[in-house]
Amino acid sequence: METFDAFGSEVVKDEDGLTVNHQSGAKIKMNNDGSCSVKTDSIKSFGIKHLPDVKTYEKTTSDGVITHRIEFYKDDSYFILSYKEDGKLIEASGNNITSSISRDGEFLIGMGESIKESEEVI
Repeated sequence: METFDAFGSEVVKDEDGLTVNHQSGAKIKMNNDGSCSVKTDSIKSFGIKHLPDVKTYEKTTSDGVITHRIEFYKDDSYFILSYKEDGKLIEASGNNITSSISRDGEFLIGMGESIKESEEVI
């Protein structure tokens, strides 16, 4: 296991991947298989970097849990956000996505490589 500082956040590299202990309080886990997850109570808002990259969006509510699932046009690129009705975060995870989090707890996700404006999506 290796630990180092990157831009004021602690990064831990182990056999499973990388974990970033972000300044906002978020713990971002990036696994060797390409998946990633975020664990935090401090996310203030979520956003999408480039809306035309979204292929499908689904919102479900079950037993007091609200879940948003976003699929992007890139193969196997998706993001899932689940939280309780009182706003407490349960899960934020995805596959083949890019993400950024500000020091203020604003979290943006995207599919990695955006579709060029000149390309037509069918």
